[in-house]
Amino acid sequence: MGYKSLCEEGVRAMTSPLIVNMLTAAAIMLSISPADICIRPFLETYHAQIQQEKELEEVALHLADDFIRPLQSKDGESLQLSTKEEYIDYYSKISHMELAAEFLDVFFMEDDQVVKPKPGQLPLWIDRHRPYEFQKLSDTDMVLTQFSSYELYGPATLTIYYRLDQEKGWIIHEVFYETDMEEINQV
Repeated sequence: MGYKSLCEEGVRAMTSPLIVNMLTAAAIMLSISPADICIRPFLETYHAQIQQEKELEEVALHLADDFIRPLQSKDGESLQLSTKEEYIDYYSKISHMELAAEFLDVFFMEDDQVVKPKPGQLPLWIDRHRPYEFQKLSDTDMVLTQFSSYELYGPATLTIYYRLDQEKGWIIHEVFYETDMEEINQV
């Protein structure tokens, strides 16, 4: 056997136990290292915060869906809403009372004690299928923002502010529209 063959055999023989020992040492170090002891609680807290933000984002989206739903259904039939009091009761559970009253005044009409959505285009609202930004501002405030560009409205930004109410939970507190047009969804 030549010198080259002996060297190759020696390297192969040494490499296998060396790799096994290195992998074993790495596994032991990674499973009980001081850095792991310090990082693990941080990572657990971080993942819990991420999960909480995702849950809050879903709450915000559901409230936005619930807020626009009476305008999307014919005459509130699917929600079994017909009187102004029923609409106010519905909106007061998911939004600030003043916002509910303004929204009803702008987008609904009352005819013989029956409230119906005003005919026309739906207001600019959150579209889950388009990019939006969610941000938790504090333990009691969060915001959902979406930029849109529609032929009817032009470029516009919808911003919905949410607040944690002690009695109702999360509610829509304020709605703002920014656009180049003079009038859009004046709420």
